[in-house]
This record gives sequence, C-alpha cells and structure tokens, in this order.
Amino acid sequence: MQTTLLSIAIALILTLVAALVGPLLIDWGNYRPLIEAEASRIVGAGVHVTGAIDGRLLPSPRLTLHDVTVGQGAEALRAGELTIQFALTPLMRGDWQAEEMRLSQPQMTLGVDAAGHVLAPKLAFGFEPEALTVERLQVEGGKVVLEDAANATALTLDNIFFNGRARSLIGPFNGSGSLTAAGEHYSIDLAAGRYGDGSVKLHLGLQPTDHPFSIDTDGTLSFEDGKPKFEGNLSLGPPPGLARQAKPWHVRGKVTAGARAALLQNLQFVYGEESEALKLSGSVRLDIGKTPSLSAELTTARLDLDRMLAGADGARPTPAEALRKFAQWSGGAAFVSAIPIEIGLSVNEVVLGGASLQNFGGDFNSVDGGWNLQKLEFRAPGFSQVAL
Repeated sequence: MQTTLLSIAIALILTLVAALVGPLLIDWGNYRPLIEAEASRIVGAGVHVTGAIDGRLLPSPRLTLHDVTVGQGAEALRAGELTIQFALTPLMRGDWQAEEMRLSQPQMTLGVDAAGHVLAPKLAFGFEPEALTVERLQVEGGKVVLEDAANATALTLDNIFFNGRARSLIGPFNGSGSLTAAGEHYSIDLAAGRYGDGSVKLHLGLQPTDHPFSIDTDGTLSFEDGKPKFEGNLSLGPPPGLARQAKPWHVRGKVTAGARAALLQNLQFVYGEESEALKLSGSVRLDIGKTPSLSAELTTARLDLDRMLAGADGARPTPAEALRKFAQWSGGAAFVSAIPIEIGLSVNEVVLGGASLQNFGGDFNSVDGGWNLQKLEFRAPGFSQVAL
C-alpha cells in the first residue's frame, strides 16, 4: 500500500515538474504561424508577431507576444508586448476568462477624412466577443495620433495609461488612467456599455493636472455611414476639493458633437455664491475645420457689476472704475483664446454705479491679446437710448 501511494506521489511530482520545466524547453517560436493564424481569425484582421513568443502553463496559463502588429498600413495597431494570463479553472470548463491582459507601448493612428468619415483599424471578431472576459485590463505607454484631413492637423495623445476591466471584447468596460496631450497631463475616468447597433453608451471624466477644472460627460456615441456622433450631457467645473477653496462655478448643458462641429445647448453657467451668482444661459457652437472658430449666444436677466467688482471691504466702484476693472478682468491672459471667438450677450438689467441699465446688448469678438467690442446698446437712466 505504501509503495503504491509513494508511486502516485512521485508521478504527481514528475507531472508538476514537467509542467513547470516543459515550457522552458519548448521553442514557442515554432508555433508562430499557428498563433498568428488563430489570432487573425479571432480579430478579423491580419496579426503578425515579429518578436519573441513566451509561454507557461503553471500556476496559470500565460502567453506573451512581442512586437505585435494588427492590420496593415497607416491604420495598423502596433504593440511592443501583449501578455494574456488565463484563469486555469474556468479554462478547464471551456470558459475564456483572462485574469490579466496587459498591452505595452501600443501605437495607432485614428483619422477623419475630408467628408468626416472615421479612419481606423477594421476588426471583425471571428468568435462571440462575450466569450472572453478580462478581469484586469492594463495599457501602458500608449500613443494615439488623431489626424484631421480637412485641415491637415494632428493631435498626439501620449503616455497613455489605463487600468480597468472588460466583460467582453465589445464591452461593457470601465477603468481609469492618464494621458498627455499638447504638453498637458490629464487624468481620465472611462466607462462604456456594450457596443451594438452602431452605438455605445459612454461616460468620460477628464481633469487636467495644471488647471482648476474637470469635465464630465455622459451620452451615446454612434456611427452612421462611418461618421461619429455624440449626444449627451456635459458638465464642467472645479474639482470637489478646490470648489470649497474658491468661488463656486459650473457649466452644464446638452452637447451634440460630430467630426466637424460641436453644439452645446441649454447652457447654464453659474459663477459665485447662489445669492449673488452670475447666471448665464444660451448656446455655444464650436466649428472644427480648416479655420476652427467658436460662437456663443448668452443671456441673463440681471448682471450686478457693482456687487461682482466690489472691494474686500464691500465698497462698490464708480462706473468708470467698474468698467476699467471689468475690461482688465475680461482681457486677462486666462481669457485669451487660440481660435477666433464671437459672443453675443443680452442682459435685461445691468446694475452699474447704483443705477440700472435696461435692455443691455453687446457683440464681442476675440483679437490678439484681448477682446474687441463690435456693438453695444442699452437704455440708460432717464430713458436715454445709447448705442456704441
């Protein structure tokens, strides 16, 4: 009996040793054609592995591919390393559950042609996308180049890091990370539903490291005839910690965006405490093309410049002082734009120097280093109509 048990124990030990040592003796490069063919079938695009291929069986099956290319030409996806570690128990049941999928140094180019169609790698999964679940999805050192053929410009998203989870290859997935764009560093929170019928539910949170605001948006991203369209809600304001240290403010509205333009409707802009806040409503349009520009139509019932520009002791400035402060404030570096801006402003009542200006309307546009007043009209005290 003891001899039998000893033999079984020795057999188990030899089996484990073979499972551990065997992969070290296997030349996984001999399986390169098989791996490339199967991967190409799964993603629906050509997959080529030009670097080393490593694998192991215990404690969890793991496969590492170096220097991977998916697709061909300018729209190909390239990665320095792709590592997939499968959960052993689900795999024995026939379920593809990845404990970890890590993509290192991926690079790709996404473009929009002159007609607004998206240019991206074309994938067509050769098996049910829900068959694979990724518990830990990690992207590190990524780079995405966004090109616009209409104005021959490009924006590079660099140092992309993402850590999250994917329930299938077409979602839903969620996670957080960071990236660098135009020299600015951003933190991101991303969640997406399951892609189907040409659309996907999307949530994106974006916060620049060096600027005191964050952007949140929830909506639906869809593709019709290859053209992207996003419809949802947009919110912009200071991060929670900063909101308690400075004057509160926020911008909210409904956004509709495509490859060539974005429109923010039902705009609500609030600055200051509720009792004395500046409140504006209206719409903003951003045109993206050979000559990008922004235009806005804003309105408010009441604008109290005396209260907005009052000193720390509560003293209110004279009309001349108030206008000078307002001009200096609006012409500051924080309000200088890199693209042309046109703003139409309509106010029922403006409080200035203790008096009220009625039916105030003005048109402004940005110029180098500041702003230009195109037209200004209002009814002054004494029923005088003023036009500049």
